[in-house]
Amino acid sequence: MSTCPPGSVGPYPLGDWDEDLWQRYGENPEPGPITFHGKELTLPPPEQLVGKTDECAILLQYKLDRGAHALNIHRESQGAYEAIAPVIAAIGLSTDDPVNPLLKQVRCKLGAEIEEPIYRFKAKFMRARPWTCCGAELDPMLAKPHWRYPGQPAYPSGHATVAWFFAYLFGEFYSPPQRQRLESAAAQVARNREIAGVHYPSDSEAGKRLAKQLVEIILSKGLKSELEIRAVVMSISK
Repeated sequence: MSTCPPGSVGPYPLGDWDEDLWQRYGENPEPGPITFHGKELTLPPPEQLVGKTDECAILLQYKLDRGAHALNIHRESQGAYEAIAPVIAAIGLSTDDPVNPLLKQVRCKLGAEIEEPIYRFKAKFMRARPWTCCGAELDPMLAKPHWRYPGQPAYPSGHATVAWFFAYLFGEFYSPPQRQRLESAAAQVARNREIAGVHYPSDSEAGKRLAKQLVEIILSKGLKSELEIRAVVMSISK
């Protein structure tokens, strides 16, 4: 059971920031709205998503699933962009496929584009990781001094944002059954972070909501990335 009020944000300890991310996003957060290609992005504060839910109780239940998901959790913990691989693998794609090098270019370009809004929201809300409120029983898999300790605030989940971003984006160009596989894979990536004890479910939900906004902006503006995605799909379907 949580030792903090529902939605309590911590705050995230300043000394736990990754040094590079702290200098870029945490030390002097930019004032004003958070935007993407000139469009404002919004997320509710964590407590609005949490309501009266005891998220610590949920995470303690998820802890029972760590054995079954440990391999994927450790693989995906190498970075948020590792969250892309299992999503596109759900429809038979790989960013390391030498036949479709364009796919890797899309992954790198779009991954870099969406990094800033993710970390700006993290710096805005400064939500502590679950172990701050959930107690020693949570025993997270990637807490300090683990070398893959997540050195930034929890809200929104970067892994969830990236996974859902690519699920939503690729889903625009695939059939409903393939879209469902993409979204199921994205949901599992987000859940794996909860199973590991490094994110609350509301962190994942915020990442999903942010991803939806990012994709809608890309598609509404007809950005180059849409053409790149179309090129990838066409090259694969030949």
